Amino acid sequence: MHTIPQWMTEDIAVICRTGSADPYREVQVIGTFTHGDGTSLTIDAFWDGGDRFVVRFAPTQTGIWQYRIARGDETLAEGELTCVPYTGENALYRHGFLHVTAGERFLRHADGTPFFWLGDTHWLGLGGRERLDSSNFPLFSSMFRGTADLRRMQGYTVYQMDFFLSAAGDCDGTGTSNEGGKLWLDRPFGQMNPAFFQNTDERLRYLVSKGITPCLGMDWGHAPLKENYNEFVRAVRYVAARYAALPVVWFVAGEFAGNAHWQLWDGVARELRAHDPYRHVMTIHGCGENFVADPNDPPHAMADAFRDADWCDMIMIQTGHMPRVPDRNVWRYYYDKTPVKPILEAEEAYEGIWEVREPLTREQAYLSVMHGAFGVTYGAEGVWDATWDTNDVHQVVAPWWPIPWYDAVLLPAGRQMGYLRQIFESVDWWDLAPVDDLRLSCPLGTMRDIVAKADPARDQVLIYYPSSPEDYDTLVQLPGLRPGAVYAAAWANTVTGEQKPTDDLIADGDGVLTAPPRTFKAFDRMLILRRLILRRKENA
Repeated sequence: MHTIPQWMTEDIAVICRTGSADPYREVQVIGTFTHGDGTSLTIDAFWDGGDRFVVRFAPTQTGIWQYRIARGDETLAEGELTCVPYTGENALYRHGFLHVTAGERFLRHADGTPFFWLGDTHWLGLGGRERLDSSNFPLFSSMFRGTADLRRMQGYTVYQMDFFLSAAGDCDGTGTSNEGGKLWLDRPFGQMNPAFFQNTDERLRYLVSKGITPCLGMDWGHAPLKENYNEFVRAVRYVAARYAALPVVWFVAGEFAGNAHWQLWDGVARELRAHDPYRHVMTIHGCGENFVADPNDPPHAMADAFRDADWCDMIMIQTGHMPRVPDRNVWRYYYDKTPVKPILEAEEAYEGIWEVREPLTREQAYLSVMHGAFGVTYGAEGVWDATWDTNDVHQVVAPWWPIPWYDAVLLPAGRQMGYLRQIFESVDWWDLAPVDDLRLSCPLGTMRDIVAKADPARDQVLIYYPSSPEDYDTLVQLPGLRPGAVYAAAWANTVTGEQKPTDDLIADGDGVLTAPPRTFKAFDRMLILRRLILRRKENA
């Protein structure tokens, strides 16, 4: 009896001798997996070179699965697998694939566990610029694996990467490639190279083994989609066949508004969904520079142009890389729209890019979550574009570039993002919503204003104090509490991650709590409030 733990992958290889000179295009092999309760999954096989085809399967429930792999009426393989409970510590297998529940503003695992998104940007992470088998940093034997190990240690849960199927977004202009060679051996959408994807397998399996979710894009938005639509869709089906059995999240395109034929991405998304039997979370990455909070804007200028599409599970926002904190309306505009969908700050100000430095990157991340995002994807100049060393000038745009990757992975805000996750996970973050009735004695009217999130009962409250160029004390009052309610309070240091208890705070007879004023301006801090009755219940 062959057993497989729930949610883990099983590769079933078959030989299909057809004599075809182009099996990638001309041969279709399909696997059907049926559980004892009648549940059935239909999975495309992927061509893996020569006469070899592989069906990659992940069981969604325990018990016996019968399978048949066939080309048309010809059975190539059949058998039985027994799925047993996963007993390890990897959260991706312990809790299962991610999904969105209608009306909720965050992602959950299959077992209902909320998922906090802390991503790292590696747009070129599937290509040879981010090297799998070598490193020029003495602490890492592999650029890719070493960076993944570091990010996992720092608390990251997602890697955001792009296939660049048409090579439209690859920075060096020679086409997407890695240690397995070019994705397309002769021309874009010409002769497909399975060795490229075999190398990609190693990368994605490594991330998943570390508990990191791969967030995979198909291409950049300015891909020549209209000219190559049918071939592009074929490649997307291949990606789905090869990677849908892994715990992934899909984004259909990056900066899709840059494509004059942006509506075609809807068709690509529907093809991807149709060939993904696991129905992984799917979205599309918007073009932040086009944001204007005006309902009369053309829809292609908006990050949620496809909000109403049944395949669009969450809204990916790009606030971009301006050397200033964006207006809060960027996040609240999308947060307040209907139908309700989770919003993600997917491309904030990359640390080290242009004039962006540590405090801005850190504060923008906090502000995005405080204003409704369920997570954030960090980016570092030198990491997102996989800059090898100071002589690597594939993308020189400003005088302080290039930043080598081995310096970029150690930038301070990259480490501090892990503290952000710790602070939010110290409360039931998924129950919190932005507080609109916070009272400030000295409001700035900008993103430097103090902001708060709370659960519906206001038993758990986070109050975020951004840094301020002004030297002033701001009185902060939170109404809507139970009169006389007592809150345990702690200051969280966003730079060091330290949480230090302070005096308990008590709501007055009108249910208004007065929080400590901001008496600092050097850097931002978070005040964590928990109503003490919660603590007593937990200790009971």
